[in-house]
Amino acid sequence: MLQEWIPTLALLASIVIAGTGVYVARRAGRWRDSDAAKELHNRVTDTERRLDAHELQLKNLPTKEDIAKLRGDTQAALGEIKAEVRGMEKLVERTEGAAMRLEGYMMERHP
Repeated sequence: MLQEWIPTLALLASIVIAGTGVYVARRAGRWRDSDAAKELHNRVTDTERRLDAHELQLKNLPTKEDIAKLRGDTQAALGEIKAEVRGMEKLVERTEGAAMRLEGYMMERHP
């Protein structure tokens, strides 16, 4: 007996599903024209614009490789500066020694 109703129930279920699909499609079509849908579209568009701006900023940031190269270049320059300072220190020491000798000589001759 139940087997006699299965085709009828299947047909009814198909009609209900099709009707629900039509209802949802029509409602979605009306929602697309609503103020809420326009507001959502504006928010998504604004978010996409802001995301594009942030992506552009991120593209311009240095990479790990750039920072490592800069660090290496800075260390090399620091080494060169230290070598120059050491050379200047030696020059100052020699100049100071010469000045002290001259001062001593002058003090002995002209007290």
